[in-house]
Amino acid sequence: MVRLRLNVTCPNTQQLNVDVPNVTVEEFVDCHRASYSDDVVVIDHTFGAQNVVPDVDRYRLRLVDGQIALDCHSAREVCPHHNCFYDVLPSNVDASYSKTMAIVLESPHEEEYWDNVSQPIAPAQGQTGLKIKNWLASVLRSCPALIGALEDETTRVVLANPVQFQTSLASVVRWSDWHLVRDAVWRDIWNCQLIQEDFEARLESYSPDIIINACTHDAGCKRERCGRNADCKKHKIRAFLAGLPGDLDPYEIAHPSSWHFHRTLYVAANEQ
Repeated sequence: MVRLRLNVTCPNTQQLNVDVPNVTVEEFVDCHRASYSDDVVVIDHTFGAQNVVPDVDRYRLRLVDGQIALDCHSAREVCPHHNCFYDVLPSNVDASYSKTMAIVLESPHEEEYWDNVSQPIAPAQGQTGLKIKNWLASVLRSCPALIGALEDETTRVVLANPVQFQTSLASVVRWSDWHLVRDAVWRDIWNCQLIQEDFEARLESYSPDIIINACTHDAGCKRERCGRNADCKKHKIRAFLAGLPGDLDPYEIAHPSSWHFHRTLYVAANEQ
């Protein structure tokens, strides 16, 4: 068991105490942010405004002769020196699209930061970003009704993390299993009402016509049994999206890291 004390400064100042069973500390990677105090691992300077990985507008999606095309932007406007993709901020509204698709992820990991957690880049860097680029068209084609809704439209693709901090703490501490740390920290951060209000406000500002819940399942939570685990991250995001105003039915898919295996898109309300 590892006991964590998270000193959070954004969106408000608070201290969170998190217990993570079945995990041990292997090494402090960033001693400026991690320290021991009475057998508790204290995490500082990791959950503040400077550690937020912003949501991004990454692609324009078009249906051309029955084929899905993903068009990149012409310039990198978000962390241009380190970003692997051509991202702009979703607040840069223009006339190049008629619909918005929001892909809801989870929280940034190591590749979403440059050097340390005070140097955020953008969501879905590395393999996750490549999987979205290479497999998004296949994922969308698994749902004929959605393809029909996209026909003759240009759709912007927004990537959004419900929690914009690195909940795995992998850039701060090397753990015996960072997945378990991620799940426990993510849950306690997400349970903060201001975090949920912030995510709702961000989604509302994007005015999405399509929402895809691609959040990860908890470590050890089987996909087919997720609906029975109220603490699972994917279940929590499902319940959150279902409670948003409006009549959108969010679609669901596995996290992009496994899209080469799981490529079936479905509506959350229809999940068994």
